[in-house]
Amino acid sequence: MTRFILTKIVRALLTIWLVVTITFVVLRLTGDPMHSLLPVETTPPEVIETYRVLWGLDRSLVEQYVSFWKGLFSGTLGRSFADGRDAVGIIVERVPKTLVLMGWTLLATLLMGIPLGALAAMHRGRALDRAVMAVAVAGHSLPEYLIGILLIWFFAVELRWLPSSGYGTWAHLVLPVATLTGYFGAQFARFTRSAVLEILGQPHVLAAHAQGWPGRAVMLRDVLPNAAIPLVTLFGFSLGKLIAGSIIVEWIFAWPGIGRLLITSVTHRDLAIVQALVLVFAGAMVLANLLIDISYVLLNPKLRVIRR
Repeated sequence: MTRFILTKIVRALLTIWLVVTITFVVLRLTGDPMHSLLPVETTPPEVIETYRVLWGLDRSLVEQYVSFWKGLFSGTLGRSFADGRDAVGIIVERVPKTLVLMGWTLLATLLMGIPLGALAAMHRGRALDRAVMAVAVAGHSLPEYLIGILLIWFFAVELRWLPSSGYGTWAHLVLPVATLTGYFGAQFARFTRSAVLEILGQPHVLAAHAQGWPGRAVMLRDVLPNAAIPLVTLFGFSLGKLIAGSIIVEWIFAWPGIGRLLITSVTHRDLAIVQALVLVFAGAMVLANLLIDISYVLLNPKLRVIRR
């Protein structure tokens, strides 16, 4: 077990290093960021060169790469080209807003997806099952940006019940959370239905029904605990997709999180912010998958025996 965890940790660190390194090289091979920050046609060459020296862009690619990792281990990831502030400080200001959005989305996804999937499995082939699966397929098929635009049009433009963008009140949170939940909740509903149907056909569940156990008791005691193992795996994959999906949703609803910050920084070629955000996103996704791999082994006794 210890060897398994150490192997996973080494692979996770290697993945983060590869992602950050590739991002670092690609950002610098796509052009001079001074062209995005300054009007090159009207700015004197000596001014442009001064800024290049100020931001360390006059050094070779290898020197910049070494400087980046030195800064990383010392706790600094450079300064923003836009306002000169520390990149870590700018990101720290935005992280709580993204965590609020993701936290409420995960809660709504679990509260909606798992119960609806279980109900659909218990009423297999009936009207409730068909209705839940129809909504789930529609929600999973539509991209997040289209769901968001439709919700804005209906609830903000037509009904005028909710604000279309911004941050500050619970009303601003409803549409972004609903957009992400519509996609991930549908995925969880479909996956839960499949997992529960597979468990319902197992001998120990059939024996419990034959002994006269109530359906609700069998579901809580025998079905859902066993269906939780594949759901844990789905939860890990969903965290990565949620991070990527929040970038689009934050931009659509003008949510001031790190997803919107990433798009703005890429547009303005703010290298320090982009590199730091890539490190944050990669680290979060790799850490989530690492924890899921470990918890999957802990939940499944068969895998623990195989590891031994």
